[in-house]
Amino acid sequence: MNQHSTKINHFFLLQFPQIGLVVFLILLLIAAILYPGGTILEEQLQVYSFSYNFLSDMGRTYAINGTVNFLSSSIFLLALLIGALSIIGFYIEVQKLFTASPSLRKLAQVGSVFGIMGCIALIGVGFTPVNLYRDLDVDCANWLFRLFFIASLLYSIAIFRRKDLPNQLAIGYLVFSLFIISYILLNALGPSPDESMTMLAIKVIAQKSILVCFVVAIYFQSRGLHKLIK
Repeated sequence: MNQHSTKINHFFLLQFPQIGLVVFLILLLIAAILYPGGTILEEQLQVYSFSYNFLSDMGRTYAINGTVNFLSSSIFLLALLIGALSIIGFYIEVQKLFTASPSLRKLAQVGSVFGIMGCIALIGVGFTPVNLYRDLDVDCANWLFRLFFIASLLYSIAIFRRKDLPNQLAIGYLVFSLFIISYILLNALGPSPDESMTMLAIKVIAQKSILVCFVVAIYFQSRGLHKLIK
């Protein structure tokens, strides 16, 4: 791990992503528990459904069943802020590991730019409640996955090209890239989620799976780098 000459902040590369992403998932779970209820096909439901509620439903100022949603939406926003900031810190620092050649450096830098832009879109989801700014919220949600896809693909290539990094780190990113492009195509070409309970469940579960997959990929990459640096 001696190819880089730029000083790396180990806290933002290693500890902050691991702690921040665990907190992110815990806060999302709390926000889901506090969500008053309702889905786009079952408006009177009194709980959050992990199969039929999108993540952005937690950010609504009023739940779909009409109840004020202050607590859940506030915790949801906090979760997105913590998650995004921890990933931004990671992307700022991880690019400094790829300085062996100008082409490798540029590849990592561009990957980090797209990753940070994806984090900005993630924060945008929190600040655009879907019941108030539907189009903006949908745009932020769509772009965060597209941007993370590009970032993951570029870093897969960068890790493969750096011979002293284990290929498992790149494979994890590559698998995530394949999952996310499948989700993007499902969203673009698949039927609308309000057409049937089955389609709604497929899209909701796919969205949550992709997000968890990305969080896990960043978390374990940070842990893997921690072991290598030690």
